[in-house]
Amino acid sequence: MKARSHLALVFGLLVTVACGRTVPGDEPRGIMASSIWIDKAPDGDVGQFNSLAADSEGRPHVSYYDYTSGALKYARLDGARGTWVTEIVDQEGDVGLYTSIAIDSQNNPHIVYYDVSGDRMKYAYFNGVEWQRASLFDHGGLFASLTLDANDVAHIAFIDRQSYDLIYMRWDVLTSGTAPVWGVIDTGTLTGPSGIGGNLHGGISIQVRPETQQPIVAYYHASLGSLLVMAKMPGHPAAGQGGLPQEWMQWVVDGSTVIGQGNDDVGEHTSLFVNGENEWHVSYYDKTNEDLKYARWDDEGQRWLTERVDSDGLVGEASSITVVCRQDPKTRTRDCRPYISYFDSTNNDLKVATRRGDLPWQTFRADLSGMTGTYTSIAEVANGRVGISYRDFTYSGLKFLLLLPF
Repeated sequence: MKARSHLALVFGLLVTVACGRTVPGDEPRGIMASSIWIDKAPDGDVGQFNSLAADSEGRPHVSYYDYTSGALKYARLDGARGTWVTEIVDQEGDVGLYTSIAIDSQNNPHIVYYDVSGDRMKYAYFNGVEWQRASLFDHGGLFASLTLDANDVAHIAFIDRQSYDLIYMRWDVLTSGTAPVWGVIDTGTLTGPSGIGGNLHGGISIQVRPETQQPIVAYYHASLGSLLVMAKMPGHPAAGQGGLPQEWMQWVVDGSTVIGQGNDDVGEHTSLFVNGENEWHVSYYDKTNEDLKYARWDDEGQRWLTERVDSDGLVGEASSITVVCRQDPKTRTRDCRPYISYFDSTNNDLKVATRRGDLPWQTFRADLSGMTGTYTSIAEVANGRVGISYRDFTYSGLKFLLLLPF
């Protein structure tokens, strides 16, 4: 009989009690989990394309797609009551696919998303009083990913649905009168051939590096069947070489470098986390072997290192990664551990993977209630905890899981 996660009542005072395990004893020491519903419409279907971010107080915010209403929705946790508050942000036509959320310095949410009806990328942000919306790019917005830099400038990566080029856009959204600046940073078919915009799980993930505030993008290149990373590095002698855009560098992290010559298909369900100027982490799906994989940048060796995280059945879809760091009070050394949320297609469960240092990865099933975890997004939230927003396919709703790491 499968174990069940218990309900979290109050975010700030959560007592975590139990989580599901693959086999007795395989749960990483010190990790416990509790879950609560974010949105569960009795006759609706919500939670696809969810994206999670925490504000400066560690409070979680989530954007997601309401399939039934064709609307973009947003939820935030009311810590005082321990309940989620949801609202519709945009319902003009069929909108809200490929959502990506970021929180500005005033703790206000910004969301980028795809408008199916208008075939365009849109941007919504809360100015402290009301939601503002703008259309940014016609026939764009597939796999859109958003981050804000230290000055609240938006950095967005997405696919142009007509050319299938990878676009990078920069927009000082809070400065009146400024227009987005964008350019193509990789050309060619960057999505698969099926469905609107190709493969629904292709994956793009963008972050900015903390010291230079320059963007770095991890993405799946379907023509190569490979995971690629591009970073803007002004002044680097290798930047802009080999036909790359000015100031940009590119790495093939995993997979083939020549179209038609590779046997593997890797890089879908891509998620990037940056926790230092040269500390980059990527989780992704190995479609050929049906495994979850992980890559990190080795700055000393100036190369990407890749490894297999989980190969127990069909695992690794819907991956999302964060890194949580602590300082050891005795040694005063920095202990940083990656946490990856993902879908176990064999058992239809939400899984989590983590590890300490170079020790082997530990994995556990975090929610086993029906078919759950088909979309996931992970982030560090209040009090050093790890939060995961994810879709429960069985009940067509959106849930939130809180982990007590370390």
